[in-house]
Amino acid sequence: MSHRPLVTDLIATRLTVSRREGDPDLEECLAATSAQLPQLRTNWDAISAAIEAYANSSISSVRVASKRVVHVETVTGLSFAVKFGNPSAPLAREVSTLRFLKGAKCPVPAVLQTIMTVGEPEWIATEWGGNRTLDEFLDQCTETQADLAGLQLASAVAQIEGAFAQVTRQRVPDAARQMAIKLLEPWADHAADGLAWLFASEATDQLRMAVDRVVKTALSASLTAGPLDYHASNVVVSNSDFRLSVVDLGAIGYDWPGRRLAQYAMSVQSGVPGGRFRTALTPASVTQFSEALAQIHTGDLGSHVNELDAHALLIGAIAATQLRAVSTGAASAERTVAWGASETRITSLRTVILRTLSHDGPANDVRELLART
Repeated sequence: MSHRPLVTDLIATRLTVSRREGDPDLEECLAATSAQLPQLRTNWDAISAAIEAYANSSISSVRVASKRVVHVETVTGLSFAVKFGNPSAPLAREVSTLRFLKGAKCPVPAVLQTIMTVGEPEWIATEWGGNRTLDEFLDQCTETQADLAGLQLASAVAQIEGAFAQVTRQRVPDAARQMAIKLLEPWADHAADGLAWLFASEATDQLRMAVDRVVKTALSASLTAGPLDYHASNVVVSNSDFRLSVVDLGAIGYDWPGRRLAQYAMSVQSGVPGGRFRTALTPASVTQFSEALAQIHTGDLGSHVNELDAHALLIGAIAATQLRAVSTGAASAERTVAWGASETRITSLRTVILRTLSHDGPANDVRELLART
């Protein structure tokens, strides 16, 4: 009977050829990481073989990056992400989506060719996009860097929009539109009250009517095919040249493209004490994305701008409603821990909401009313 090397045997062999001065001990890294993600130890043979074959170099370190992702680095400095699946978040669709979008030259990480078992893969390995999410980057960067990130993000989301255009043109199901509206309407109903609380003012009839026009503009926009799990933590920033990559693309469906971009661009600093809100959206990035939508789909530039602006304002109003619930003790324990109702959060959200993104349109009417308070 042939002897199959144990994982520890393989690690020991690699350590003899992969050590660099200052490198952590790989066995210690693996043990610490596996304690948090047991699937890593179980699948280490296949994972390490795939990465070392792709990189043509040995692995030097491994660490936990998130609940389901580990960061693996080679002795040559190349980095990779290994993501593990679970029953509620299968990986097969994400693999096919990533390969489809990469083939369309979209800014998403490449998937390494690995030997998959029949059916649902237990893990996937991809290129590493960067150590910081856009959510983290926006909390630390300058205004100029944030504005540039907004332009890059508009370009990235537009590229993905273009790749899925063929699906959108096949007709958006009525049920998808009804579901999107059903999910957003309860929040829209409280938007005026949330904004009034945030700006320490009254929800006057004038404000309610202005907010209603924003909601109508947002909900009447066309839905398109694309990512459904869109937020700033699912965009990563490269360590060297600040390039953006969109990640976590397992959930694909129909939604408003303006809402996708606005929420991708919104940093919420969840779970960060004293965290703040910040957006990468600017008039330039909104116009750039709207021009792309007009080319990819139909509609005039002005309509796309106003619809995107309406969704951006509505996202801010929803955040205000949630922040209000935190301040009054009506929010869930999870939301309270994630955000808190600090003065920093309140002030920063006001700044985000008052940022002008278009020259006219219903969102600006609301901003003008709020600015008077």
